[in-house]
Amino acid sequence: MTVTDARGFGRGTTDGSSGREVVGDFVPTARIEVFCSDDLAPSVIKAIEGAAHTGLRGDGKVYMIPVEEAVRISTNERGEAAV
Repeated sequence: MTVTDARGFGRGTTDGSSGREVVGDFVPTARIEVFCSDDLAPSVIKAIEGAAHTGLRGDGKVYMIPVEEAVRISTNERGEAAV
């Protein structure tokens, strides 16, 4: 798991008078990257959802993407053994 301080913005907010989308300054946030075995992924996502959910805009998003290969450089282990 890696946690990085980041700044960004999502879709912004809506201007009540014109209905236009307003994008403000970047907002401080955190980026969390987790690499795990396929069988652990649902539990990891559920844990992130539970910890991050406030019910407000800006709670964040979870993206699940496939990883084609993993290599532990110090031991040359590959695949799930490297995770």
